[in-house]
Amino acid sequence: MTNNKDLLKSGPIPLHVGIIMDGNGRWAKLRNIPRSEGHKAGADVIEPLMDCAIELGIKAVSLYAFSVENWIRPVSEIRGLWDLLEYFFSTKLQSIKDKKIQIRHSGSLSKLPPSTRNTIRKAVEETSRNKGLILNFCVNYGGRQEIVRAVNE
Repeated sequence: MTNNKDLLKSGPIPLHVGIIMDGNGRWAKLRNIPRSEGHKAGADVIEPLMDCAIELGIKAVSLYAFSVENWIRPVSEIRGLWDLLEYFFSTKLQSIKDKKIQIRHSGSLSKLPPSTRNTIRKAVEETSRNKGLILNFCVNYGGRQEIVRAVNE
């Protein structure tokens, strides 16, 4: 496994990295565990990812966590994803603030459950003055949706 010092020697480090959080359900299926455990495993790597990005000098990371296309999933799975997002912020927000990470959100909050909307808004608000890594959560986000929104503004 390559360590971060080796990566620094290998060439230019990007300023912004985008990660599509996809495949966690398939990963779980291959291991004969519930899809929800796959989603949790995906969430568990976010904090080490933030630490690595900070160490490498990456300025921004965008996590594509839930696209507008994901609404076709079973309601119980979607509900589990909202619960996981809320759990993530309830357990990691203090650490995020301590590391001076700024949380941003891209996407529409309108269809999300009120508790999830409030969780995201709280994380964004409580980290808005932080000057470290920008961690952009793309939740209920879609490229076409973004183009339409931009044209209508």
